[in-house]
Amino acid sequence: YADEVRHLADVATERQPQTWKPANVPAQKLFRCVECLRDLELLLQMGSRLKSKVKQRRKLKIVLTPLHSLVEAIRDLANDLENNPDTLHRLPDGARELVPQIRSQLLSISKIGKGTLLSATRNKLSAHIDKDLSAEETRLLLNQADPAQIGLWLHTCISVLTDFSKLPVYFWSCEPNGDESIRILFVEPFVITLGVNALKRVNSILDVH
Repeated sequence: YADEVRHLADVATERQPQTWKPANVPAQKLFRCVECLRDLELLLQMGSRLKSKVKQRRKLKIVLTPLHSLVEAIRDLANDLENNPDTLHRLPDGARELVPQIRSQLLSISKIGKGTLLSATRNKLSAHIDKDLSAEETRLLLNQADPAQIGLWLHTCISVLTDFSKLPVYFWSCEPNGDESIRILFVEPFVITLGVNALKRVNSILDVH
C-alpha cells in the first residue's frame, strides 16, 4: 500500500503500530473471524504432524471450539452486512441480495445452536467435558464429528468468508510513523495518511496514495 506490505494485527503479539487494525464495525467483525482462523490454522498444523491416530483425533476435538467460534463470528458479520445501515449503503449493486443467500449457505451446512452437531460436540466435548455423558456416549458423539464432517464445516466457513471479504465495506488503520500519523485504508488500494497531534486528533492530511 504505497510504502510496504502490511499485515493484519495479531492479538497474540506485542503491540505493532504498523499493522492494520479494524477501523469500523464490519472490519472488527471480519477481524474476529481472522482470529478464529489463526487458532484453527495452528491446531490443524500441529495435528498434521502427529503420527498417532488417537492424538490426531484428540487434536480435532480441540478444533471444534475455534471452529464453532468461527461460525458464530461469520454469522455476526453477515448480520452486520444485512442490517447495519452504515454498512448497507457501502454495498455495491446486487450485494444486498447475495449476502442473505451466502449466509444461508453457511448455516445450512455449518449449523450452530441447540440440537446441532457442531454445538453439541463443542459444548459437551471440546469447550469442556459434559459431566453427564458416559464414556460410550462421548465416543458416539465424537464419532459423528469425524474428520470429513469437520472438513466440510471448515470448507463452508472459508468459502463464505472469502465471499464476504471481497465486499468494499471494511476500513483499516495503522500508524506508519509511530504516534505522529495515522494511515487509513478505505477502499483498496487507496490509502490516506493523516497527521495527528498529541491528543490523537487529526490536524492535517499528509498524503493520499
